[in-house]
Amino acid sequence: MAGCSAPGVSIAVVPALSSFDRSSDRLVRNALLMGAVPAVVVAILVALFTTWWLGLIALVVVAAVWVGLVLQRVSRSVATVLDLIGAPPAGTGGHPRWENIVDGLCASSGVTQPELVVLDHDAANALVVADRQRVVLVVTTGLAEGLSQIELEAVGANLFGRIRNGAARFTTLSVGLPGPALATSSFVTRTVAEGLGDQQSVRSDLAAVDLTRYPPGVARALRAMDRIGTHIDGVAPVTAHLWMAPVVAPSAVDASVAMTALQPLDLRIAVMDEL
Repeated sequence: MAGCSAPGVSIAVVPALSSFDRSSDRLVRNALLMGAVPAVVVAILVALFTTWWLGLIALVVVAAVWVGLVLQRVSRSVATVLDLIGAPPAGTGGHPRWENIVDGLCASSGVTQPELVVLDHDAANALVVADRQRVVLVVTTGLAEGLSQIELEAVGANLFGRIRNGAARFTTLSVGLPGPALATSSFVTRTVAEGLGDQQSVRSDLAAVDLTRYPPGVARALRAMDRIGTHIDGVAPVTAHLWMAPVVAPSAVDASVAMTALQPLDLRIAVMDEL
């Protein structure tokens, strides 16, 4: 794991909640509210067959258990996503050049001490998972070894931009909170698509430009990733919207999510070339 130059600083937050922060809070709030239905049903049944005060106790107990389960899933959301992509433990198989780039971005962006994970695969891709306490950057060996210094800086800036605006936490929660079985449900995918908004991939590239001040670097990184290839066999499609570039075929993902999060690299390159 790379250390950053300001180890005591927490993740920078903008003064007002971003749209991604609001979407994250909405995910948690809706999950908590869903527990009201089983709590009320159990309470009514207990009250009908015993007494009203036992029904009230049942209501409180079921609600408390539900809240505990939701908060546990929230706290494990990062670990859930890392398990789904088959990530090794943080700090294994490090790449000094990538670690140095992360150190520099920590100093310039206000983000502190992400854990670094290198996924052994020839494809060139990367993602970031985050919650309020933990941030993990994952890159493939194909990306870490196949991109130039400038291109790696652009990739890092894209990931750091997602941390700063709250997108990393939202996308992590969208998988980790419902779990892989429910994350593909129409309700969750609709929430994800609405939370991501229009052209999320292009907007993440623009956030990278804000950090690097060098649009050609972002375009070069996307070209290099496209040349090497970005698809990773065996990665759960439910994590597709967390990756910097398409990791699976768009047909494997809900169409509304694919439209904003799996935009073609040639489109994104063309946007960067216009800047």
